[in-house]
Amino acid sequence: MPKLIDLHQDLVSHLRSGMTPQTDLNVIYQNTAAFFGSVFFEPSNQDPSVELQKIKQDIAWYRTLAQNPLTPFFVIRDKNDLEKVDRENKRGVLIHLEGANILIPEREDLLEEWYTLGLRSLGLLWNQDNALGVAAASFRGKEGLTDFGKRIVRRCDDLGILVDCSHLNEAGFYDVLEIAKRSPLVTHGNAYAICPNPRNFTDQQIRDLAERGGVIGVFFSGKYVHQNKPPTLDDVATHIERIAEYGGIECGAIGSDFGGITTGVIPGLSHIRDLPNLEAKLRERGFTPTDIQKIFYDNALRYLTSTL
Repeated sequence: MPKLIDLHQDLVSHLRSGMTPQTDLNVIYQNTAAFFGSVFFEPSNQDPSVELQKIKQDIAWYRTLAQNPLTPFFVIRDKNDLEKVDRENKRGVLIHLEGANILIPEREDLLEEWYTLGLRSLGLLWNQDNALGVAAASFRGKEGLTDFGKRIVRRCDDLGILVDCSHLNEAGFYDVLEIAKRSPLVTHGNAYAICPNPRNFTDQQIRDLAERGGVIGVFFSGKYVHQNKPPTLDDVATHIERIAEYGGIECGAIGSDFGGITTGVIPGLSHIRDLPNLEAKLRERGFTPTDIQKIFYDNALRYLTSTL
């Protein structure tokens, strides 16, 4: 299998949850040059100070991976760290927060605090609306980012935090494209034309993101791969083909969502160790080894090198 940068792994929450195994640290180390390590908690009514402490604990957990003698992933903070991954064959983790529900105007300074701790990627929303904007799952496509959400995008630019458009509705997506100076990305998203769920991205969105130099990590959560039948490896390959058709071969990447898939895994692609099956399927569908290398590794590396 080619080198891999996985743009979305819910590793720490998966290990905590006891879900059916989708990923584990040893297999990631064997097969992945770098991954986005997601910090994720479902929105709740608990004391914000409790959620804030949990976020800090999970960021700290990713930071401890560097001291693990068997699977040492160091925290990627800048281009120099990417050089270590690419040229020195070291393993890296880029810390990502999925769903910034804790951010409100009174706590805006948390963003800089998280940056200091190592955060380098921010998913503005998850499946619920928050103070930043409207989620795709809300089915309100015309309401985009709030004024506060736009301010957070600008602050991310200033700090050097990547903005992830996953889970944003279409209006919010275009707000980010208009505001962000650094190219945004989609850590995990699929093609709407293949699976018409508002969580996925239209051909025009794919084209517009690609024109900004962004990438889309195709993910393997069944509900977002096919709506009318059990999803297959062929369906995942079709999403990758569609993104390549409208965004160019340089737009596609892998954002597996392993560890966070709750809507059904795909036979033959239910665990990170199954990724060679996807490589074989892409070869079968006519992708060249160079194409596959771009999708698995080169495109994400180029994007990160140009934005961090």
